[in-house]
Amino acid sequence: MFNDPILAIDTSTDLSVIAIGAPGRVEVRSDSEERGRGRLLVAAVRNLLFDLDLSPDQLRAIAVGIGPGSFTGTRVGVVAAKTLAYALGRPLIAIDTLEAIAHNAPCESDRVAVVAESHKDDMYLAEFLREPITNALRRVGPTKIVARAEWRRHIEKSSYILGPSIAKRKLIDIGFEPADSPRHSPEGRILIELAEREFAEGRFADVWTLEPAYLRRSAAEEQWTAIEPRTRERI
Repeated sequence: MFNDPILAIDTSTDLSVIAIGAPGRVEVRSDSEERGRGRLLVAAVRNLLFDLDLSPDQLRAIAVGIGPGSFTGTRVGVVAAKTLAYALGRPLIAIDTLEAIAHNAPCESDRVAVVAESHKDDMYLAEFLREPITNALRRVGPTKIVARAEWRRHIEKSSYILGPSIAKRKLIDIGFEPADSPRHSPEGRILIELAEREFAEGRFADVWTLEPAYLRRSAAEEQWTAIEPRTRERI
């Protein structure tokens, strides 16, 4: 039986993850099907609650992965989480998707790098160091956007490399983790653990202002701004 569970959602990668958890128990559903993701997400949450004999008002908080990642996928998850948090009157928790993936690395990895596709010829890169005493991961600076052709030189050679770009494009041949490893995507248990940490420390997001961590404009926005201003006015 769950005691004050948290619902966590992440749809920023090709693998959509829904988890409901409390200390001692986590139940996870994942789906790699992209078509109809927005239409099916709420139904998937409802079905998981039903399977666990839980009602929405038993949820303690709503957590969501805010990317960076897929523009459309991330927005679907964020909008769903904000709607649920508002409707239920529950705290909203924002989870850095790349940090969640970093926690999939083995405990003996002192340095972790997470790589995700950005746009065109760019990549998102987030790096983390493991604290020697607490064994906790600490972010090394903000997530960077680096050129695809140069991303390897931005990563420390001793890093354990993870990320959805590796799984999707097979971008590296270092051999730390097979391209089809589940470690390259957010894991439900980790999402719940990070959400519990944020809840305990009282770090909540604003349901009205939370936005996905895009870090850059979408392809459509870039194409729009590239159009000559007079042409935009005619459109």
